[in-house]
Amino acid sequence: MLQKAKHNILRAIAFLLIVILLSACFREVNYDPVYFGDQSYLAFDNCEVFFDDMNQLALATIDGYDNYEAEITFYGYSNVKINNEELDNCSSYDFGKIEKESIFDISFENNGQSLNYKLSFTSLPIVEIIHKEKSIPDEPKILAKMSISDFSEGTSSYFCGIEMRGKSAMSRPKKSYGFEILDSPKTDDTKNVSLFGMKSDDDWILDGVYIDLALSRNRVSFDLWEQMQDDAVVRGMDVLPSAIKGKYVEVFLNNEYVGVYCVSQRVDGKTLNLKTDVANYGYIYKSEDWTDVTRFHGVTDTSTCNESWDGWYQIHPGGSETKCWDPLYSLVDFMVNSSDAEFAMRYNEYISVDQLIDFYHLINLIKGYDNFGKNLIVATKDKDSAFYTCPWDFDATWGRNWNSDERDPFGCITTFEIYNRLAEVNPNGFKEKVVERWWQLRETIYTFDNINGLFYSYYKDFTMSGASDRELLKWPISLPDIESESKYIEEYVYDRLIYLDKHFASF
Repeated sequence: MLQKAKHNILRAIAFLLIVILLSACFREVNYDPVYFGDQSYLAFDNCEVFFDDMNQLALATIDGYDNYEAEITFYGYSNVKINNEELDNCSSYDFGKIEKESIFDISFENNGQSLNYKLSFTSLPIVEIIHKEKSIPDEPKILAKMSISDFSEGTSSYFCGIEMRGKSAMSRPKKSYGFEILDSPKTDDTKNVSLFGMKSDDDWILDGVYIDLALSRNRVSFDLWEQMQDDAVVRGMDVLPSAIKGKYVEVFLNNEYVGVYCVSQRVDGKTLNLKTDVANYGYIYKSEDWTDVTRFHGVTDTSTCNESWDGWYQIHPGGSETKCWDPLYSLVDFMVNSSDAEFAMRYNEYISVDQLIDFYHLINLIKGYDNFGKNLIVATKDKDSAFYTCPWDFDATWGRNWNSDERDPFGCITTFEIYNRLAEVNPNGFKEKVVERWWQLRETIYTFDNINGLFYSYYKDFTMSGASDRELLKWPISLPDIESESKYIEEYVYDRLIYLDKHFASF
């Protein structure tokens, strides 16, 4: 009995020492590391280092490339060495001048096993996902641990529920995911968290940007959309702010490097600041299939609809018990069946023309063929407001189609039935407003320098961090020379702007 008591005391002391060590040298964690078998870590200045065991790659995040000296903290490892120099825990190490090509040898022992890696650095944040299932399914979400290492914030770890997302993305080698931040190891116990300074939410996207040879088409499109909406607000136009923000990261999945991803917001009630009181909340609907109803060519019965209606899905309010197709049915029915006289008199009760015109200009600039019958979101600010068109999913744009094949910058003015009806009836000089808005945008936003400056800022991030090189090594069939792709987009932007100028000059 005495021996057992001594053993228990020693275990208690050991546990207390571990807690003190975690508090003194590393981050505070809010997950149970034992659940995931995660009982070791290595960190530089409180930013955890992540490992690809198969390729013996180690990656750490830093604040740009310069002279770098960091506090090294670790737990669960012994004989930690960098370039054969053995390190003490909570000690300082001078890496010297860090450049994109800098590689260090790092080795240690873990559970009696000697491990050796090649250490590189990135200026992008790093995300690690650890789960215990055979794979991440389409649905339902499975429990995982997510660690986010950001040089400005250190490392934060959460439980999350994660699943694959995107119908077409599921067929590609590099998957995209949707995830919810959890407050406990229960996949329905969600909580709101702000990631990378974005609006606090529990529901997020991890986009693999697999078909985008520049990795940035979606983000640049939303950056432009945000600029357009800011300009529209200054001009007193009627808009519903719906630009989705995102942050590029490099991702490890179960100790394997899987490439560049974009952590981004979803379009939901929180993102669009919709009212939440039951008596006056707004609605968000998303089209996911090409049908007569999603293209506003026809209208069908909704009395037997629950989860979806002819290619439309309700995003907000969420849950089967809140499904309501009446507002969307009224919009489609009005666009399809109203007389010209009724349409001219009441169109602004159903659709925000200001936002529709901006949407029309954006999808024509980027040649968004896939964004007017599919990947279209319509939303209302409250129960009785008009609908606002909100863009979504811009991967197959800027001179590339859904399988990354080239598309020339000329021809093909993209229209859709809501726009066509307004142009045909032309209430309150609609067509003149379309032309006027084009030239407004061309003054400051739709300029060669502004658009290509946005692309170049991401291109610089990918190349300077070495992320594009690692992406190419991991997914060699998806990404050609990113520098060549950058030049291809420059040429597309120049030619497309000239073409559209001529179109609207003769409109």
